[in-house]
Amino acid sequence: MNSLATIQSIASRAPRAKTRDLTAGSGLFAQIPNVNSCGCLFACKWVNDAYWGPIIQLRRSNDNLIADFYIDASGINIGTALGGKGTSLSTWLGGNTAYVVIWYDQSKSGRIGNNNATQSTQSSQPIFDTVNKYITFNNTQTLVITTMPLSTGNVSYTIFTKIGSVSSTANTTLMTIGNRVLGQNVAIVFTSSNQPQHNWVSYQWIVPTTITNNAKMTIMYDLTKRYMYINGTEYSIATTGHNQVNGLSELGWKNYVGSLTHFWVYNTNFTATDRALCETI
Repeated sequence: MNSLATIQSIASRAPRAKTRDLTAGSGLFAQIPNVNSCGCLFACKWVNDAYWGPIIQLRRSNDNLIADFYIDASGINIGTALGGKGTSLSTWLGGNTAYVVIWYDQSKSGRIGNNNATQSTQSSQPIFDTVNKYITFNNTQTLVITTMPLSTGNVSYTIFTKIGSVSSTANTTLMTIGNRVLGQNVAIVFTSSNQPQHNWVSYQWIVPTTITNNAKMTIMYDLTKRYMYINGTEYSIATTGHNQVNGLSELGWKNYVGSLTHFWVYNTNFTATDRALCETI
């Protein structure tokens, strides 16, 4: 073999650079605001084009087989390869139920050091709804965030959520971040009449509205007020002096019956533009 043929042969065996389909199917990426200040960025679709990892890890009910799945930016295509390609979720499931083992944090590039939400106990794993493409919690099912996604102390924060269904949210807690034993945590709670609360356990605040299906909800604290935005409508109350303490952070904690598609935690405050942008993603 001559030297040119040898070079061509070696080149043909060399690994090719990995490329990404940034349109990821039929979806298009929007710019995530302040992604560097994210404590965690969970979504039931691919929202951060700097993140290359899977979106969700699922357990198949009939044989307990576990696999990672990628979802494209449209939230429609779900498969075992980047962009929702590869073996489709419907083929892999074969009509069985999909339980969530890991909801992957998309806030950082790649997969190194990301702050995933996990559940290793099978009886506590929420269900991935393959029709509506959201995670459903049913009373005792939770996901535990690996590291508390908020900074400690009296700090500003923003938490953005998209809720799918609210089957029976009365007297339940959607999420808690921080030390709830000491009463130094942030929580989203619902009253018996489905009114949302932006709570610090010892300082409860009931918002005068009712939560409904497919709600877009943002809570925020700027060191002088607590805010809640429901589908763009602002509610606020003057409050100071919260002291966030490290502790267990969970989604679906305390009897929550409903679903989530997005859960994003920031250690900064959103501008009105930031919030409006998140509500479109």
